[in-house]
Amino acid sequence: MKYRTNPLRRTVLLWICISQAILGMTNGTQVFGQDSARDVESWYGILDAGSRHFRFLIELEPKDGNWTGKLNSLDEGGQTFQLDGVIRDESVFEFKIRVSAAHFTGMLDDGKTVVEGRWKQRSADLPLKLEKVDQAPAEPLRATWRGKVSALLQKLELQFRELEDGSVYFDSVTQKVGGFVSTKSIDSDTVTFAVPGVQGTFEGKLDDTGEKMVGKWKQGAVSLDLVLERLEQPTADAAPNRPQMPKAPFPYTVTEIKFENKQDGVMLAGSLTVPKGGTDKLPAVILVSGSGPQDRDETLMGHKPFWVLADYFSRHGIAVLRYDDRGVGESTGSFETATSFEFASDAKAALEFLSQHPRIDTKKLGVCGHSEGGYIAAMIAAERPDLAFIIMMAGPGVPGEFVLTSQMRLILEAGGLEKEQVENQCNSQRALIDLALKKPKLSEDEFIAQAKDVIAKFQSGGETTEETLDAGARVAASQLRSPWFETFLVHDPAKDLQRVSCPVLALIGSKDLQVDPKLNLPAIEQALRKSPSKDFVVLELPNLNHLFQNCETGLMQEYAEIEETIDAGALARMKDWILKQTR
Repeated sequence: MKYRTNPLRRTVLLWICISQAILGMTNGTQVFGQDSARDVESWYGILDAGSRHFRFLIELEPKDGNWTGKLNSLDEGGQTFQLDGVIRDESVFEFKIRVSAAHFTGMLDDGKTVVEGRWKQRSADLPLKLEKVDQAPAEPLRATWRGKVSALLQKLELQFRELEDGSVYFDSVTQKVGGFVSTKSIDSDTVTFAVPGVQGTFEGKLDDTGEKMVGKWKQGAVSLDLVLERLEQPTADAAPNRPQMPKAPFPYTVTEIKFENKQDGVMLAGSLTVPKGGTDKLPAVILVSGSGPQDRDETLMGHKPFWVLADYFSRHGIAVLRYDDRGVGESTGSFETATSFEFASDAKAALEFLSQHPRIDTKKLGVCGHSEGGYIAAMIAAERPDLAFIIMMAGPGVPGEFVLTSQMRLILEAGGLEKEQVENQCNSQRALIDLALKKPKLSEDEFIAQAKDVIAKFQSGGETTEETLDAGARVAASQLRSPWFETFLVHDPAKDLQRVSCPVLALIGSKDLQVDPKLNLPAIEQALRKSPSKDFVVLELPNLNHLFQNCETGLMQEYAEIEETIDAGALARMKDWILKQTR
């Protein structure tokens, strides 16, 4: 599958490639389990992608004379991907996964129990054999070793799986990335696991019981303590407790909808919640997600913030439209090539769709955006004086280059790094950003060459090889030279805010390390004071992080640990603002 930075965190994770910290994150949805009450057909196979092996369980279900289905990627934490364009007849088995640009085509054998085919994904063209099964077969495990390391952004649970045939695989359990081909060697009482695919190595000593290894996980310049303990058998991670997850019965209707962005030729899919009862036309809001590929619920670490928002607002008489980003879920288009301007165009199409709905009052339409979605709300409001309101949830008030440099320092300091390390990382990041902003624009080869020099200059401790420098420089080039990043670095939301005439509610948590309230709120307020808007509120909410959870440090590692999805006080404040502006 394709790996991208974690939803909502495209900006903050730039520093990972610079510091060569552990791995990356994936995009996907929750586990899709087979329901024996349905007529489900299951197929299992292992995709050999060189440095990684992916175990796939594909589940098909007939629907209205066609097939629908999902692919469960067992080595991506059981994440699932919706299948598009499924063909399953007497001889052909074919499907696409639009969100990851994957395409599988295969032929069934005479017994209709085996499919031999090809998996194509961008430049890759790999063989994949699928076999019909009742359920995914259990791995022939000899041993599983698992432990935790404390990285800056979060505590990561890592594991090594040893199979009976001598194969060894590495998984980052927390990050839901796994299946990395590994090797194991033993010298006296020292055990070494090497993982070429992530340029990582664990070296530790086996204790007298043979059930524990104490050692170090090394990856590039990173060296972290790691204790691995042998598991009797792999343990399934318990589903996190999310008490705010909406539960039926619902006092509103939920309709799956599609609407077109005619300007860009994109079809967007989403969900519309409309309060039941009454004949009066309703106020309505569209939800605009933050950076990174997002589904309509803004799903992240077991949380579904936009589902929680939609449920809360609609229980209080407000219609809500939320939708999958272009190129994500059931929406068409390319996410990779889009900038904030294209995402704003999609949001305008959502407003146009809502304005045609018979239950919606066109004079009571507004936009609520989170993170990048916050300044997209401002971009739209600058052009739409007819909007009833906008809400900026942790929306930036300064250009992206300053958002990045601010969040880098805050996160490193909160993570407990020594002052010298913080300065090295921040200086390295600033130098890389300056390369990206250089005029005339550097070619890719020029950028990579100069980025290698930057990373080498500010490297603090650890071993640096030509290979690791090149890898870090290429990741930096891939991110900083992308259309989205180039726009993000220079776009100034203050210029949009100065043109806004509708009421504005701007909220940032006091412990938000990604959009610093001390940097961004004054810029937002200063811009709004120059705007035609005479009704705006700019607030720092105590003790809340970037997701508007009550927290201890604001670090990303807490997002999954905190059961709360959105602070009740923040929910009430936003609801009251909408109702006040749409009376």
